[in-house]
Amino acid sequence: MVQAVLEQVVGALNLTKLSPARRVVALEGFFANRFQYSLKLQNGDKKETPLAHFLLQSRTGHCEFFATATTLLLRQAGIPARYMVGYSVQEYDDREGLFVVRRSHAHAWTLAHVDGVWRQVDTTPPDWLAFQQKRASSWQALSDRLSALIFRFAKWRAGERTVAEMGMALLMALLAGGWLIWRRWRGGFKGGSTKRSRSSSKETGRRGHASPLDPVMAHLEQQEGARPAGEPLTVWIQRLGVLELRPLIYLHYRLRFDPRGLSPEESVRFQQGVQRWLARRERFTTDREGS
Repeated sequence: MVQAVLEQVVGALNLTKLSPARRVVALEGFFANRFQYSLKLQNGDKKETPLAHFLLQSRTGHCEFFATATTLLLRQAGIPARYMVGYSVQEYDDREGLFVVRRSHAHAWTLAHVDGVWRQVDTTPPDWLAFQQKRASSWQALSDRLSALIFRFAKWRAGERTVAEMGMALLMALLAGGWLIWRRWRGGFKGGSTKRSRSSSKETGRRGHASPLDPVMAHLEQQEGARPAGEPLTVWIQRLGVLELRPLIYLHYRLRFDPRGLSPEESVRFQQGVQRWLARRERFTTDREGS
């Protein structure tokens, strides 16, 4: 199904008749003129894949959809391409003289090998960053200042003990204490709204913010060390030699990116698969320590 959709799009754009550089330009124009950015995934026909629905029907999605589609279309057009993840760092703090990197700056794009060099191809609509900024908390400015003070305090503890840093550390402690007191007072005064927000976040977690695979990843990171930033899960488990996790990772990605989510049967299979793997891993660890 995916292959047929890729062939259809590449054929409609006549990409194979263009030079490699022109293929990239044509594909960038295709996404720029017909697609829009959104974090809300639309449900499609159960018979079509999420990628087919994105390319042919909704034409709406977030950066991971754009990067995935672009990478696969470039490969279908005969151009080597890689899926990349990282951060789009564009915000600068004049007070601190540093670039600001937030979780909302996490991004995905494509690398294409054209004319002997790898070049970045980012087909996500450029308004995605403004879209994320609109969702920022009204307390972001205060949070930024607290983060900066915490950073200064860490530097002070590491040995850079100047008078200015000591003053900053004291100010940070006072502000942080006041902020924590305010949070506790606000949480007690508005307990009902806090409870509702928690239940709401649990519901959105079904779309990828939480996954049954999380305990497996936590166990592997505890045993083998943290997964390097930007390393795909499939590459990570191959490097660690735990390829039996592939079916679980497939369900994890389905849960995270497929607008339809998982069926009840798949959810049960996912949970049971995780439990069985963790149980086997625990027995393996116990046997190895015993020997």
